[in-house]
Amino acid sequence: MTTQMLRTAPNRELLRALYDEAVQQINPSRPKVDLTTGFYAKTGDAVFDAGYLALSDYCKGSAGSRRLHVVSAPAGGGKTSYSYALMLALTRHADQQPDVPYGCVFVVDQIKKADEAFKELNALMPGKIAVWTNEHDRGCKKRTKVPHPAAEFIKDELRHYPIIVVTHVFYNGPNGNKAHVLVRDKRV
Repeated sequence: MTTQMLRTAPNRELLRALYDEAVQQINPSRPKVDLTTGFYAKTGDAVFDAGYLALSDYCKGSAGSRRLHVVSAPAGGGKTSYSYALMLALTRHADQQPDVPYGCVFVVDQIKKADEAFKELNALMPGKIAVWTNEHDRGCKKRTKVPHPAAEFIKDELRHYPIIVVTHVFYNGPNGNKAHVLVRDKRV
C-alpha cells in the first residue's frame, strides 16, 4: 500500500448542493422541525461553513493553519442533523471527485448514541457506515447497554468505510488510530 495525503479542497458549490440535498433527505425524519427554515436554516449554514473551513484547513496541510471550528446552538437546534448532512455530502462528493478528502468520524459520548447514530446514518447511506464500541464488537460476549446492536464490526474493518461512528473513549484511546486511518483505493 502507498501512503498518500489528498489535498484538493472540495468544490464549495458542489459540496453545498450535495449538502442541501442531504438536508432534504434528512428533513422528513425530523417531524417536529423544518430544517430548511428560520433558525434551523441558519444553524445549517453555520455547520456547513464550519465544516468547509475545517476541510480547507486540512487541505492546506499546515498544522499551524488548523483551527477548531465550533457551532454553538442549543440542544435540539439541528447540529446533529446537519452534521449527518455534511458527512453524507462529503462522501458523495468524494465518490464523484476522487482527489478530495474522504472519510468522516462521528464521535459520541455513549454506546447507545453510537447505535442510534449508526441506524440513522445507515438508513441514509446503506453500506457506507460502520460503528465500533465494545458492545458493537463482533466478539462481544456480554452486552449490557445495547443488548441487540444494529451492527457488529471488528476494529480493523473501520478503515474500509467512509463514515464511522465511535465513542470518545475509543477515539482517544490506545486503539484510536483505527478510527484515524482510512483505506481508499488501496491508499492510506
